[in-house]
Amino acid sequence: MKSKRSKKAVTPRKRARIKTSIMELVQELANLTNDDNLVVSAMQSIFGSYNVRLAGAPVAVRLVGPPHSPRVYKKRMAGE
Repeated sequence: MKSKRSKKAVTPRKRARIKTSIMELVQELANLTNDDNLVVSAMQSIFGSYNVRLAGAPVAVRLVGPPHSPRVYKKRMAGE
């Protein structure tokens, strides 16, 4: 028995991309509720349900503590 379906290629629907920073997303979620647990669970749900891409280079940030000069780390040689 032959199928009567057309042989057109099925193209996936393109969804509009939303470009935002993680900080903006957290701030908007925090504006909706005062419960931090809800913010965290919403973030888990977003990252678990959608195709999320993180862009940009991660930069280390020191949030607390006294300011100090940055340490310089040297790569160890194989013979050391």
